[in-house]
Amino acid sequence: MPMSEWWTYRPQDFRMFSLHVYERLFVLHNQALWTAQLLALPLGAGLCLALLRPGAGRLRLATLLLAAA
Repeated sequence: MPMSEWWTYRPQDFRMFSLHVYERLFVLHNQALWTAQLLALPLGAGLCLALLRPGAGRLRLATLLLAAA
C-alpha cells in the first residue's frame, strides 16, 4: 500500500498525547521527587568542596557521590 499523500502529514499528527498531558507528567514527577532534590543540593555542594581540595579520602568521597547520583 503506497503512501501517496505522505507530504500532508504534520508533526502534530505524530504526537502521542496532548501538551496538557505532557506538562502534567512533569508536574507529577516533580511532586513525587521534591524531597530528593533537598538531599541532592547539599550532596552537590559537598562534591564541589571535595573537588576543590583534592585528597585521597576526598576523591573517594567525590567518586562515591557521583556513583550514587
